[in-house]
Amino acid sequence: MFLAHEGQVVPGMRSKEGDESIAPATRAAQNNPWPSVVVEVGYRETLAQLRIDAEWWLKNSGGQAKFVILLSVSRNPNRLAIEAWSMLPPDCRGRYTPPLISRNGQGFDIDVVGTVTTTLNQLTIPYSNIFNDPHASSTDLIFTTAELSAFALWLFSQWVRV
Repeated sequence: MFLAHEGQVVPGMRSKEGDESIAPATRAAQNNPWPSVVVEVGYRETLAQLRIDAEWWLKNSGGQAKFVILLSVSRNPNRLAIEAWSMLPPDCRGRYTPPLISRNGQGFDIDVVGTVTTTLNQLTIPYSNIFNDPHASSTDLIFTTAELSAFALWLFSQWVRV
């Protein structure tokens, strides 16, 4: 069971509301207001601005927001960029490098004809990033590049009607 979440307020900081967010229903019993997965969509907002939003969720939730999906939509030509942000080890380690930083771990660019450019074969949302409690038969949520392509083509087709 999932709960929809309203905006979040961090004292001394700006408030933020994701375009869509979900959390397991067990969070309500724990009086936990933070979503576990947040989706931020940008049409007028640049990808750089969406990345700031992803960092806000991951850094200000105290580890409760575990996964942020960014969808950056552009026209002329139609293009959809998808990034999946979470707390990950840095690409390189230095003397004072933190063990985890907020960063994009999965990226996909989809063009007007549905061609997906990526180094991966799927978008994976780990089960543990959605739910609080492990389950014996738990599986990750996976979107193949074919599914991402179909989604982008559907999205682009909606603009023709607008």
